[in-house]
Amino acid sequence: MFNIKLSLYKLIPVSLLALIRTVIANMTGNANFPTPKVSMANMNTMADALEAAITAATHGDRQSRILRDNLVLETRDMLRTQADYVRSECNGDRAKLESSGFELARHREPVEKVGIPQNVKATTGLGAGEIEFRWGSVHGAHFYEMWKAVLNAQGQIIWSSLGRTTRTRNLLSGLDSHELYAFRVNAIGVNGAGLMSATVEAVAA
Repeated sequence: MFNIKLSLYKLIPVSLLALIRTVIANMTGNANFPTPKVSMANMNTMADALEAAITAATHGDRQSRILRDNLVLETRDMLRTQADYVRSECNGDRAKLESSGFELARHREPVEKVGIPQNVKATTGLGAGEIEFRWGSVHGAHFYEMWKAVLNAQGQIIWSSLGRTTRTRNLLSGLDSHELYAFRVNAIGVNGAGLMSATVEAVAA
């Protein structure tokens, strides 16, 4: 779904004036916006007043700059009101939103499925019973789940979860010193878990 980008507080007065003029030009007679919250006449009046105030404040006194700044605040409020109306009429439709003259916010496509962690490494730690386990970050991952190979009662290798983490570098502790361990990791995103990484091994300190 697309949306309008405002960030009006970042706009200097002349840029704000350019925006309201653009919105007026695009929304006047636009069938997508039959009943604008702020009439085009009122927007034109505000734009004219702001333009005059900007001109007066350029080489004017303190009072003229105060007037300009007050009109900047009023123009921001007017544009916010009109932007809310545009959003309600467009319901995320890109073409309709663009036809209003407002700038669109950057649209991020959702990540369908997270990838497989790469550059997975396990190295002996500095402290007794420690191993450092790390990997490269995965686009779209909200967190990662770490796994350790263990033997079950039948002597078969199974994978036991070590827990979830948002970090890509983790210090595993409490392991048996001088024992060889095997690990792997998978990323988990908005649509669930991705595939497992390659298996890596390391000896605990």
